[in-house]
Amino acid sequence: ALGEKHGISVAGVVKGACGALPVAKAVLEGGCRQLASSRLSQLEAIRAEMPEVSTLLIRMPLPDDAHRVVRACDLSLNTEEHTLRALSDAAVAAGMTHGVILMYELGDLREGVLGREALISLAKTAESLPGLHLAGIGGTLNDIYGVSPSRENLGELTEAFHAVEEAIGRKLDILSGGSTTALPMLLK
Repeated sequence: ALGEKHGISVAGVVKGACGALPVAKAVLEGGCRQLASSRLSQLEAIRAEMPEVSTLLIRMPLPDDAHRVVRACDLSLNTEEHTLRALSDAAVAAGMTHGVILMYELGDLREGVLGREALISLAKTAESLPGLHLAGIGGTLNDIYGVSPSRENLGELTEAFHAVEEAIGRKLDILSGGSTTALPMLLK
């Protein structure tokens, strides 16, 4: 409810509960619109039992897993062109469209494309590949080096998001820059 009040859609991460279906169902009943995990096997089990639920892989897919990813996940986080190409090939072969969120480095050094120009270049590549839908841009904060969400780094993410929109000539669906670590900012 707090997220919706601010125009935020929340993905419920079920990795910590081993993707248990009763927990996944409770997360959805609690208001999350999407289920997320870094474990592909968990998302495959969710897809098998709840095919209508939107799923998000919250780690970089391995190119060798591309066929599994496009079948089990509506969206995945990405930073590498070769992975985007593997996902494109897998999506085309399966007759599907797979959504991708490009990750932008915000200082935590966990994952993300370094620099706005590199992000725009990767976005143009993603936009050109068949079977892919460039859904949005994301950033990871407060993970390895404890870089906390701030107006500055979330502002940089927002500016990069708009720069990508301008470069590809359309609006993106997703700007993802928060986890539970962003709650204090939201409450303020």
